Amino acid sequence: MILNLFTLIEIIFIYLFKCVLCDDIFGCGGFVKSNFDINYSRVEIKLYTKHGSLKYHTDCAPHNGYYLIPLYDKGDYILKIEPPAGWSFEPSSVSLHVDGTSDPCSLNQDINFVFKGFTVTGQVLSRDGKNGPAGINLVLKNSNLEIQNETLSGNDGYYSFPKLLPGKYTIEASHKVWIFDEQKEVIHVTNDNLKTENKIVIAGYDVLGFVYSDGEPIQGVHFLLFSKTKINNPVNCSMDRVKGFSQKYSIPYVCYVTSSEDGKFTFPSLPPGTYKLVPFYKGEHIEFDVSPPEMDFMVTKDSLKIEDNFQVQGFSVSGWIGTGPNGKSLSDVEVYINGQVHGKSDINGIYHLENMRAGIYILELKKPYMYFESVEMKINPNTPKLPNIFVSKFSVCGQLIIDEFPVGLEKSDRSISVKSIKDHILVPVASDGTFCCSTFPGKYELEPVVSEIENSFGLKFSPEKYSLQVTDEPVLNVEFKQFRAEVRGKVKCIEDCIDLVLDLAPLSHDRPHLAATVMSDGTFEFDKCLPGNYILTVVKDDWCFQSKTLKFTITDKDILNLELLQIGFQASVTLTHASSFKVKYPSGEFHNIELQKSRNVLCLPEKGIYNFIPIGCHLYKKDSFKFDTNNPVEINLTPTKHLVTGNILTELNVTDIKVFVKRQSSGSEEVISLQEPLDKKKDYFRYTFSVFVPPMSQLELRVSSKQLLFRPARATIKVEDDCLENAVEIIGKKGLFLNGSVTPPLGGVSIKVLVKKTHELYTETITDDTGKFLVGPLEDESDYIVNADVDGYVFKPLDNLGNFLAFKLAEIVVEVTNEDGSPLPGVLLSLSGGTDYRKNSVTQKNGRLSFSGLGPGQYFLRPMLKEFSFDPSSKMIDIKEGTQVNIKIRGKRVAYSLYGTVTSLTGEAEVGIAVEALGVAGSTCSQYQEEAISEQGGAFRIRGLQPQCEYMLHLKPGMDVNQHIERATPKEIKLKVTQGDITGVRLIVFRYYGQMDVSGNVLTSQEYLQTLKVRLYREDAPDQIVHSISLGQSSFFYLPSMPIDNRTYVLQLESSLSTNAYFFEQPSVTFCANTSFYHFTFSFSPRMKSVEQEVTQGSVLALPLAIISLLLAYNYSKLLPLLSHIFYLFTTIANPAKSQSAVESVSSENINVRRKTR
Repeated sequence: MILNLFTLIEIIFIYLFKCVLCDDIFGCGGFVKSNFDINYSRVEIKLYTKHGSLKYHTDCAPHNGYYLIPLYDKGDYILKIEPPAGWSFEPSSVSLHVDGTSDPCSLNQDINFVFKGFTVTGQVLSRDGKNGPAGINLVLKNSNLEIQNETLSGNDGYYSFPKLLPGKYTIEASHKVWIFDEQKEVIHVTNDNLKTENKIVIAGYDVLGFVYSDGEPIQGVHFLLFSKTKINNPVNCSMDRVKGFSQKYSIPYVCYVTSSEDGKFTFPSLPPGTYKLVPFYKGEHIEFDVSPPEMDFMVTKDSLKIEDNFQVQGFSVSGWIGTGPNGKSLSDVEVYINGQVHGKSDINGIYHLENMRAGIYILELKKPYMYFESVEMKINPNTPKLPNIFVSKFSVCGQLIIDEFPVGLEKSDRSISVKSIKDHILVPVASDGTFCCSTFPGKYELEPVVSEIENSFGLKFSPEKYSLQVTDEPVLNVEFKQFRAEVRGKVKCIEDCIDLVLDLAPLSHDRPHLAATVMSDGTFEFDKCLPGNYILTVVKDDWCFQSKTLKFTITDKDILNLELLQIGFQASVTLTHASSFKVKYPSGEFHNIELQKSRNVLCLPEKGIYNFIPIGCHLYKKDSFKFDTNNPVEINLTPTKHLVTGNILTELNVTDIKVFVKRQSSGSEEVISLQEPLDKKKDYFRYTFSVFVPPMSQLELRVSSKQLLFRPARATIKVEDDCLENAVEIIGKKGLFLNGSVTPPLGGVSIKVLVKKTHELYTETITDDTGKFLVGPLEDESDYIVNADVDGYVFKPLDNLGNFLAFKLAEIVVEVTNEDGSPLPGVLLSLSGGTDYRKNSVTQKNGRLSFSGLGPGQYFLRPMLKEFSFDPSSKMIDIKEGTQVNIKIRGKRVAYSLYGTVTSLTGEAEVGIAVEALGVAGSTCSQYQEEAISEQGGAFRIRGLQPQCEYMLHLKPGMDVNQHIERATPKEIKLKVTQGDITGVRLIVFRYYGQMDVSGNVLTSQEYLQTLKVRLYREDAPDQIVHSISLGQSSFFYLPSMPIDNRTYVLQLESSLSTNAYFFEQPSVTFCANTSFYHFTFSFSPRMKSVEQEVTQGSVLALPLAIISLLLAYNYSKLLPLLSHIFYLFTTIANPAKSQSAVESVSSENINVRRKTR
């Protein structure tokens, strides 16, 4: 018997484990789990807001890792585990959206963190013993040399391997380029994190560069290395002396390498240090200069690529480009050699080829809308002046505009016929209608090519031909447009043809419809119609016409004589079910009509109001429906409910039958009482019931009576979309009753009767004060299982008739009081231990809470309530079988709350506003932060404010909160917490206006204002202009209002001044539309270009200027700081005031504005 008792206790414990919280609380809990022993007390669980503010933290129960964190507010949180550094858990954090219904915390589901292992850290070093590089591949292998993990070293060579269990491991390092002095290290992980001995060392790092001549790689250039850093046996670097090299340096010579076919040279492995690199290149008869002549560099802890390539020097030549021997000079012509740009002509047509080597070259020239023949030239240092080059052809370009392609005609590639005296060509037209061809100077005639089939479909262009003459520049403005016709006619209406619309539909689905509104005199007109077949339709469903459509054909003339005639009024009734209606006419007569399912169109003979009265088993929203010919509205009728009837047959004539009708869609239940039978059917009394239900519903029927059992016990009726008669039949028979008891007598015990075969709940009740109960009626042919249950007891059945023996379990009674001894309600008590037992509940108004139904074992108790500390803060309790343990806990108030409201200016409550109390900056309380969300009525409560601290109360900032609120007044409130709660605080908030205004002004001379425009673009659609404003005579501008949509916009100042005559910048500003107003100031200061050149003076000064430029380039590293200092002194003297940007902006949030000029 005792063994059975403990078996039942174990079953109760398992049940309690599944039903963790008997009392619903607001909190997050779970376990920290590990497959081997760890010190749970070193692990903390912390709850943060999504903005990173700490809301609560706790440690874990030392014996099983259980934790619980109480919550007082709904919202978004992040639950994080914070173990000792290097200990790994999964997950490391959990994002929570606490809504009180569907999240793990509200559902009392465990949130567990599983321990995964320790961390090994180490560092890869360079040969000099200092920090190593990032990017070293490190492989971790176990004692069986199986790969467990891989990683790359980070900054300074540090690396780590997390989630390692105790054992022996080997770390192996590798790199695709670098060479190691020591490549492996063996480690042993025991019971904590491990730091390696840093035995992995890199010998050196590769250094590479390139040498070119005119873009071509140069092979055979020697690169000599000098350094104070001693290198023993350098890898792939010759230590021999270079023949012909005679320069002397103060630092030791190390070795040299030679460039390969691709111009590349490499030092494979150099330890960290400073080096000097000297290039040396000598041909068979001449030694070329290599620039730069020497280079200093430093090797640290990474590969080094010398960014500045070494160059073998060459010579320069010049030439002229024009439209002909006596033509004008051409500027901006690009000169290509071997596919690369080597020069560009200036305003005088002169181009220069720099750093050339002797040889024969093929020159290719390119300029938009002009064409040149390739030129072969022999270039050497003795021919600095090259032969003249002339244009061969010019472009002729234009556009072919087709507004609407004829339906039925297959689209094909279009072309333009171009004829001259000597030639005739066809030029293809692009998909956007543009065309372009190259022509020699002369006279030409252009004509769109139209086939006979296209012509028969009405495809024509204007003009048919276009004549032009090409002289010394391209022609880019040729244009051909498509021809279309007009359609006119008249509508004869019974009344005025007001707001009558006609639809013109081409008899091809590929062409769009045209619409026209009939004029007051009945006339109508369509323009831009392509030739073809059409159908004209009246768009007036509430009128009847002799014919609502007319068909006609457009060939090569306008259509001017169409006519339509109205004959009556039209009504439309759409039904989902066929129904009968009694219709009352405006004259008072009644007519019965049968309307079919779907749409019924009626032509009504009288003008006025008709009344449609439905007849049948369907219920509609109204008893009748009106139709007015003066205000025609289509009648759409769908039944809201259908009639459903059923029968109940009973063995007895009873008066207490109740039919429970539950609608699954709404969950509501209707009770129908039946007191008298309708008639008698053989040996049964027949009762009937009826109910109206919505279509496509499902009903659950349950019938009850004190003396009868009904079969089926439950019936389901699926109501499709129509009425149902005699939908169900239920039989009622006499039932049996069961008497039971609990010994010793115990009231309030829950008695549940289950069907033995299915274990489904059949019925339930509770015992009275004497421990007795009565259930029934029951089926006489079924077997049942009877269970008893109440907190603090376990029950043993004595028989199958519902008699039980009760045994009491152990209990812990906790009493929590304030400092003054008064009860402290609302304290969250978390109890865990025993056989996987845990429960979280809050104390009642008397400050007491009882944990009953406990088995023997050790339990861990922790009290929690924000703003309170407790003595003791936690307690381990040993429980024996059937005993009661009383625990007293004293609470102390250590923090306080702030109570307030958030309203609009009119006093209306604002719900969902995030408010924040932040410790005053610079004070000892600056690290504190608490927040809350206003709830129903605009009220909020901020908990946990520390005494003797000052806080600033304001709206919580951030892009994801208070997005609809612009500001609050007061903006912030300074509050000091003493020894009590703060109440009566009110914040008034203002919502965003929703529109933004942009204004500005331009600082410039009056003569330039008419050339200026201000244009607004969206940053994600720079080709679409939002607004464009010309300044005219005023320097001030104001854009139309814009929506505050948080998009990014660009405001651009543009000028129509010629760039050939002026130097100027066109400033712009980028801003975000997230505030109500912006104001910008632009500066526009153009400078006129010089149009004269002193040719003689330029020729005389060319040689000395070239020599000075070479000297400056050779010594740029020494002269650059001096020139920068001189420039700074000059700008300081010329403009002592602080320089300003070309664009200044003033707004409420100028941090969202970016400025630039172009």
